[in-house]
Amino acid sequence: MLGAFVTVPITRLKADFTLVPGVVFNLRPQSAVIGAVRLGYAVNNFLPYVFGGVAYSKIEATSPFGPSPSNEHVGSVIGVGLEYRVAQHWSVDFRYARISLPKKTYDFGGGFEQYGEDSNNYKIAGYYRF
Repeated sequence: MLGAFVTVPITRLKADFTLVPGVVFNLRPQSAVIGAVRLGYAVNNFLPYVFGGVAYSKIEATSPFGPSPSNEHVGSVIGVGLEYRVAQHWSVDFRYARISLPKKTYDFGGGFEQYGEDSNNYKIAGYYRF
């Protein structure tokens, strides 16, 4: 089975870091999208698969003063999954993804910080097929 998927997270996780004592900056994703192709082989109700594709995120840093820099990060996503059909129209999907977004420089008007992401993501989803 060959297929494709696009994932748009609805959560907005954030990261805080201290540039100098007492000055805290916030990193917040403004948008994020994952697009990938998956390849698998169905055995009865099980569909194990591998996938790979592109990850994109726009991240904005906010500071208590000065500029609020932002960057667009484009990287890769690879992973494995197992989809299981529980009924004629219903299935459950278990997925692991490794997302790698390269580090970019954020200029805070006198202070620079490198930020990127290498993360392990786990997902459980339910699907209904029409």
